[in-house]
Amino acid sequence: MHVDLVPVLLGAGVPLFADLKIAPLQLDGPFSVVEGDGVTHLAYRVRRAS
Repeated sequence: MHVDLVPVLLGAGVPLFADLKIAPLQLDGPFSVVEGDGVTHLAYRVRRAS
């Protein structure tokens, strides 16, 4: 899973995984972190939770 993280405040926030139909999952990492100008790019490995 790749997440582009930008620091912006929008009300109370948005739950990204609240309606995920294939849960439970576990994210390993981040295994890659790249910091840019005003953004951080994160990469995670996704696996089913045991």
